[in-house]
Amino acid sequence: MSVAPSAPARLLCAAILIPGLLAVRHLPALAVAAALASILCLALPSTRGPHLKFLLLLWTPLAAWMFIVWGWIVGAAPGTTLHSSQHEGVLYAARVALRLLAIVGVLQSCLLSIKIEQLCAGLLALKVPRPLALVVLNVFALGPELRTRLDQVLTARIARGLMHRNNRLSAIRNAASTLVPLVAWGLSSAHARAGLWRQRGIIDAPQLTVTAGFSTMDWLYVGAAMSWTLGCLIVRGAHLW
Repeated sequence: MSVAPSAPARLLCAAILIPGLLAVRHLPALAVAAALASILCLALPSTRGPHLKFLLLLWTPLAAWMFIVWGWIVGAAPGTTLHSSQHEGVLYAARVALRLLAIVGVLQSCLLSIKIEQLCAGLLALKVPRPLALVVLNVFALGPELRTRLDQVLTARIARGLMHRNNRLSAIRNAASTLVPLVAWGLSSAHARAGLWRQRGIIDAPQLTVTAGFSTMDWLYVGAAMSWTLGCLIVRGAHLW
């Protein structure tokens, strides 16, 4: 019996854990959840690269900026008087940063570790309608194509002298003119792929009725996720009352 959870169990655990992470306010609990989610992402080969990029390029600068804003510039938590308590401002920034790290870590470890051929079976096992499951598959298929098209658009703009190679500032300035052809191409590509799937009978294929089942280990993972979320919701409810 495999110890790793199946595709539907990972999807269900992600859906269960997110409300608990949004509800918890205890800073040590958030720190533990963020550390565990980050360690899990770094341990999985399929999520190590994306998680490192998220940590270095997005989370670290955003967390530093939040500490500067709420701990120094504002000097207080939201809803309080300016410069009334730098300590509360730092605590608020820490909660937001750790909550963001935990949520992204859970989503990356649960979703990016699922192979594309397992995703449809996992969605169908959770009683997701077939059209919606195909929409999700279309989104996952569009990602690599969109990255290739982005490289083509940037290369074309560089060749026309509209921007310089390896110039981040120039890329930011030309973001609007770069996004317009990407969005238009993405919509046309999704429409063309849907027509191709319908023409080949993929949408109504009997293979898409096959769903993945839950094992005993899967239910243990789901039960642990439910216990965490229920505990967070109960503690948050008691705090509000």
